[in-house]
Amino acid sequence: MCPQGEGIHTWDAARLVQLQSVEFHKLRIVLEQFGQRSAAAQGLRAPITDIWRLRSSEQRLYLQTVEAAAPGSTVLVGGLKVGKKKLFIHRANGAIAEIEPLCVLDFYVHEQYQR
Repeated sequence: MCPQGEGIHTWDAARLVQLQSVEFHKLRIVLEQFGQRSAAAQGLRAPITDIWRLRSSEQRLYLQTVEAAAPGSTVLVGGLKVGKKKLFIHRANGAIAEIEPLCVLDFYVHEQYQR
């Protein structure tokens, strides 16, 4: 269940601090499930997405939800976490440069919605 209903929802640190405690708790559970499922699907040892990391970063998380069979509830279809990441690249002249592009940091699509 996602506390904001059906649609695509954007979450970042600024938006998280505006949540009431009940909404925060509901979203924390959703993000724990997202992180665990994403980690399992990618073969990671531990989740790389949770509410605490999102709250203390400049990352942004997009979640898509759809209406569930039970009245008033929604199901998480998937999500995409983006943020800046420091990367080192080789320039054409052979020099190494540090860049900080916007990157996909984590993603997950529920198995029921995968093709």
